[in-house]
Amino acid sequence: MERLVAKEVDVRKWKDDGFSPKSELLFIEYLKISKVCKVSDNGDNGYEVTEGADRHIVNLREKKCTCRTWDLTGIPCPHAIKAMEHKKMIPMKDIHWYYSKEASLAVYKHKLQLACW
Repeated sequence: MERLVAKEVDVRKWKDDGFSPKSELLFIEYLKISKVCKVSDNGDNGYEVTEGADRHIVNLREKKCTCRTWDLTGIPCPHAIKAMEHKKMIPMKDIHWYYSKEASLAVYKHKLQLACW
């Protein structure tokens, strides 16, 4: 019970509309990698993004990239970030809600209520 309370206190220290510190660090790393990528249009919401010798297809409508990082983690990969910046979008808005402060607080609130039974 004390551990849950301590975790909730830690979560409350996150930025108001922020995400978990680990997810924000990962996003920042992806942002740095995206700076060396090159992007070209491939249709309405499709983009071809090259990172060195690698080439990936990003579909912003479906929130998918052929590298599958975005699909698996819920955090936009460097290729998706580059495509979003090309389209004048804000990539941080596409981090999955699961990593938000609101989601984490909801989890701890629910667990605390169960622990009281």
